[in-house]
Amino acid sequence: ALMFLVPLGLWLYTTGNPIFYFVEETPPGQGLYVISKGVALVALSLFWFQCVAALTKTTPNISGFFRLSLRAHRLVGTTLLALIIIHVLLFFLGVTLRSGHLAFGVLIPQFDAGFYNFYVSLGAIALIVLAVAILAGIMRTKYRNALTTWLHRLWFVAFGLIFLHGVNIGTETRLGIMLYVYYFILVSVAFLAANNLFYGLRRKLAITRKAGVLGDG
Repeated sequence: ALMFLVPLGLWLYTTGNPIFYFVEETPPGQGLYVISKGVALVALSLFWFQCVAALTKTTPNISGFFRLSLRAHRLVGTTLLALIIIHVLLFFLGVTLRSGHLAFGVLIPQFDAGFYNFYVSLGAIALIVLAVAILAGIMRTKYRNALTTWLHRLWFVAFGLIFLHGVNIGTETRLGIMLYVYYFILVSVAFLAANNLFYGLRRKLAITRKAGVLGDG
């Protein structure tokens, strides 16, 4: 619960009452931009939750840290994708209102347009990668093969891109405590991924050894 409450609390601390941006005179699109940030923080926390649940599902030492059924896993994944799409849409509309023209440029990766646009571009790519990973996960239930399995694992790439996007241009990172939240997210997911890889290799080694013993027999 803290992983959801702390980011949202910091969002409210940095932005104040979000209703203010819609009832008082503020720069065009500012209210949409503020809500977009809040949605992004919820999405980040939900992504962390999904990662932890997936990475601890099959490891004996931390098995079932968060127990999610396949149906719940799909629900969390589709909710996550919906939140990120809402975040992007609100940001797009906010920039459009601020600039006075349709801001399609924010949806097109631009890696030579400065620091801010670089990390906005990482976010746009992350959305595409995550959509592919989720689609592959859905297809894997009917067509389980190497292609759908590895495409679904692109969630790890999407997570990395989203982390870089948020930690570098997220307004809340100006507060030290939010940086610690980001670092906790990174370290916990990296540790669990390494732990998952270790047990996967150990299991394959055990199967190989067992096959060798049976072959010798």
